[in-house]
Amino acid sequence: MSSFFRQFQRRNPFTSASVSSVALFSGLICYDNLYETDKKEKQYHNNFKGFLHSVEKSKTLCDATPKNSHKIEEPSEPYFYNMFPQRQLWQSKMPHPALWDTNWDGRYDSESEKDKERKRQIRRDGITRHIILIRHGQYDETHKEDEKRLLTPLGRSQAKYTGKRLQEIILGVNEKFGPCNVKVVHVSNMARAKETADIIYSQLKPESGVPVPRTEPDPTLNEGRPCHYIPTATVSESGIKKFDEQHPRIESAFQKYFYRADPPPPPSDSNSETEEVATTKDKKKVNEKHEFEIIVCHANVIRYFFCRALQLPPEAW
Repeated sequence: MSSFFRQFQRRNPFTSASVSSVALFSGLICYDNLYETDKKEKQYHNNFKGFLHSVEKSKTLCDATPKNSHKIEEPSEPYFYNMFPQRQLWQSKMPHPALWDTNWDGRYDSESEKDKERKRQIRRDGITRHIILIRHGQYDETHKEDEKRLLTPLGRSQAKYTGKRLQEIILGVNEKFGPCNVKVVHVSNMARAKETADIIYSQLKPESGVPVPRTEPDPTLNEGRPCHYIPTATVSESGIKKFDEQHPRIESAFQKYFYRADPPPPPSDSNSETEEVATTKDKKKVNEKHEFEIIVCHANVIRYFFCRALQLPPEAW
């Protein structure tokens, strides 16, 4: 995972004013040992076989002539290698996906000398936003109704230990890794995520005694199908419909939570006063230049956010 962080830091020239870390708490993702591993390997193998079949079928469609003994039904719209509609393939705003979009959040688009000076000031004095992404704990999948799909005993234990670890991070380990300035906790509107967030929140006790703010459950963070993945077999009509319904929602959630912080005010003599924040002999100093937000949501949403933050094609999730 650290390699992803380093890659993100290398690709982003303005890390002091950007979302510079995306943390995945893998302890909340539980599999049934070898059985689940074997099942996923078989699923991936079948997907890859389906992908090769789709490519071959696409080639057959292209090579088909009236002399063929059977009629091949062409799709009603252009398909990407016979997997899914071409329109549902992610398109980078840049001429090539390997190029970094410096204005990825639409907040800094000017190349004037004034704007360049502001960017230099941001690198010196700006705030770095950190997003901690947490998948809900293990839950009961035997029901279809969302309100009945609650955490299992293992899932509740996972959430509790995650909350304790976050509490350690909030309080700080030592002078070098001091207390974290956790600004807010967000959560999706699904039962398993809300229950996970409740358990985690019960463990968060800042030294200041001031509770960490929480926002109302956000339906845009709900689980869904934000994109297709490659390789895959031909996507069903229901899969295409789910994409059309759920991709815009989850993309809007990414744009809502992933953005660079506002630029700092111009330097003045009053800045010297802010350097004395939280300085006592028995308390560690809070680094005010780093802000943390916690989002409790779902695996597909996290994978999509992660690829989008790194400006990677989401289909690579």
